[in-house]
Amino acid sequence: MSAPPARTLADLDGDVLAHCAGYLGARDVASLAMACRPLRAAAYSDAGPLARKLSVGWPGPEVVETHRSHGARITCMRHKSSLLVSSSKDSKVRVWDTMAPSSGSSSCVGSTHLGSTGPPVAMKCHQSLCYIAAGSEVTAIDLRTMKKASVLALHNHRILSCEMLPSEWLICTGSKDKALLWDIRKSHELSNTVAELHSDGPVKFLHLDPYKVVTGVPSDGQVHVWETRTGDLLNTLSCGEPPKSIGRSSVSAMAVDGCRIAIAGTSAEGSFVHYRDFLKSSVPASLPGKEVSKFWRPQRSDDNADDTSDDEDY
Repeated sequence: MSAPPARTLADLDGDVLAHCAGYLGARDVASLAMACRPLRAAAYSDAGPLARKLSVGWPGPEVVETHRSHGARITCMRHKSSLLVSSSKDSKVRVWDTMAPSSGSSSCVGSTHLGSTGPPVAMKCHQSLCYIAAGSEVTAIDLRTMKKASVLALHNHRILSCEMLPSEWLICTGSKDKALLWDIRKSHELSNTVAELHSDGPVKFLHLDPYKVVTGVPSDGQVHVWETRTGDLLNTLSCGEPPKSIGRSSVSAMAVDGCRIAIAGTSAEGSFVHYRDFLKSSVPASLPGKEVSKFWRPQRSDDNADDTSDDEDY
């Protein structure tokens, strides 16, 4: 009687792999995922139709709660104290009570449908309002009633990226050839445009804070820094060193925290991460006849002083 054929990792289904991965450290899972496509799919898959709250620690995350009810892949989530807001690829928005038992959909305390032409790409909550960017619209949902409070329609501009600062009444949207800064207190598209930030390609990377807007284009190899209040271009940061690099570099990720900016991408020389810290900069970026820019100003301690209040953005 012949021996049964040997089984490999590729023969196991996703549920088995996910269960086995729970006994491994994050470093081991990452190493195995490099050589095993099924494990890579299980390890790096998004939330799917489940909204999960994880208690992340080392060596691995532990699932604390699972909220089921979405019928499509989850694209955005926001969480504050006992409230979790999630949106899915089919434009469904659901609100969950994370303190309630998560049996079935009993913890879902509200839901609505955006009716947008594309999946949600960004979400931000402020007080009782949740702002969601999808298709060519930014919709404000009142979480108390799950009704639409307002809709900002960008005609002929599909939103590729979006950052929001509701406490400052500002929203910045990235499209195929520009980034637009909006004042959400005004109701008409033409009147509520604060600034138009031109770009040579699709703006897929965005950062917005009270001092600056940072925009990035994947194929550009550089990011641009703009003054939030005026929309003036302050600086252009290259991802490579022109004298040394050969060919064009591209941007794949960007992160900004106060006066620190990190950019990841690829070039002819390989992958890279460029990190800049403007905390000790001594030459201010200023325009003739105007006040000194706060482009590199670090995060103020009082910017997050109200993190536990009802007025915080989350």
